[in-house]
Amino acid sequence: MQQWNDDELKKLFGTQKVQDSRMVPNFDQMWETTLQESQNPKKSYWRFSMVAAGFLVLMNVGIWQLKPKKNLDVSALTEWTSPTNSLLPNHLANNTLTTMNTHERSKQASMNISNWQSPTDALLPDGIY
Repeated sequence: MQQWNDDELKKLFGTQKVQDSRMVPNFDQMWETTLQESQNPKKSYWRFSMVAAGFLVLMNVGIWQLKPKKNLDVSALTEWTSPTNSLLPNHLANNTLTTMNTHERSKQASMNISNWQSPTDALLPDGIY
């Protein structure tokens, strides 16, 4: 193992410090540049354009909301028949939408969760549920 004396170590560290200082930027120059950039007024083009776009969107929504609503005639919907009715079997072709009568409603209301059975119960092995 080589023995180093203090003078040699100081000389090696000195050359290393000089080499390192060549790669490090000048702090004073960087500080001055940072101060100059912070004192320049910032351009607020993006901020202004976003505020203007938001204002335009709000104006359009406001105008759309204030526009008078048209009274649409929906009576034609109750008389509508499917253009593809001829493709269906006869027993389904002339089927119209019917409302549930009161007997069906009461029957459905009386059914509760205790007598309900899942359609997939048959898939489960016995004793799981």
